[in-house]
Amino acid sequence: MVNKSQIRTVIRTFRDKLLSEIFPGRKEVPKSIIFAKTDSHADDIIQIVREEFGEGNQFCRKITYNADKPETVLSEFRNSYYPRIAVTVDMIAVGIDVKPVECMLFMRDVHSRNYFEQMKGRGTRTLMFDDLQKVTPSATGNKARFVIVDAVGVTQSLKTESRPLTLQMVQEVYDAMEKYNLSTEQLWSAYSYTQKDKVRVKSPVSKLIDIVSLLRFEIGIATELAPYSDTVNYNFMRWTMAKNAGHIHFTDEQMNWLRMVRDFIANSMAITPRDLDLAPFNRHGGLGKFYSLFGDGYEALLNKMNLALAA
Repeated sequence: MVNKSQIRTVIRTFRDKLLSEIFPGRKEVPKSIIFAKTDSHADDIIQIVREEFGEGNQFCRKITYNADKPETVLSEFRNSYYPRIAVTVDMIAVGIDVKPVECMLFMRDVHSRNYFEQMKGRGTRTLMFDDLQKVTPSATGNKARFVIVDAVGVTQSLKTESRPLTLQMVQEVYDAMEKYNLSTEQLWSAYSYTQKDKVRVKSPVSKLIDIVSLLRFEIGIATELAPYSDTVNYNFMRWTMAKNAGHIHFTDEQMNWLRMVRDFIANSMAITPRDLDLAPFNRHGGLGKFYSLFGDGYEALLNKMNLALAA
């Protein structure tokens, strides 16, 4: 649903029913997430939300990888009165808790069953009355439910089971492309022609890494065709934000090492402990230094980063 008149109809109906039928008795809009297809789609939704609700910029904000200061806006959405509505593509779809969220409006379809379940999980976090009332003053009790508003049939559409990409799968695709003399540049160009609103500029990386991005887009893991390094950087930001929001707080030196790990994964798909004795890690103390910074859990940490950053 990208037509602006259709978006306006949905937002107007959402506005009219939100406090009268969905959350009767509330004086303010409950903390809500709207899921958009792309960044440009999110921009259109935000403009229309502000117009239809008659509110200013702080009322509805974008929280995406390309947004201005997304970490700050996310913190405000989680802990402050404003914004009341956050529009996102993927950034707060999985892995990040915003416990006060009570409503999710889907304005995009989702084809992966696992991903859809994770998106719904943004609303399942419980919250005690005192904490909910800090950001939603007219709440009268604990957060006991959440509401999905389905504007595109996402709850009824066919879902597929997501399969993790493996190096063997990527290599098989690469070999098949070589057989038919088909390059990643040609595939990327074809997608940019047929689905230009979902394709970002390709970066000069290895062909195998390009194939990862193409496969993720084709099977529905990613909603945009973007350079793999963009995906890894985006997931790294989400992962570190989630860690720092909990009981783990990385030091500056630890963060420098984690950024090196991020960059290695962006270029090699995964990292193992043995890789820490290669460049650039060996110039900073290698595996021994990494162990001194992260202790006995260093190997588990690398495994978690492999999963989180390539998700």
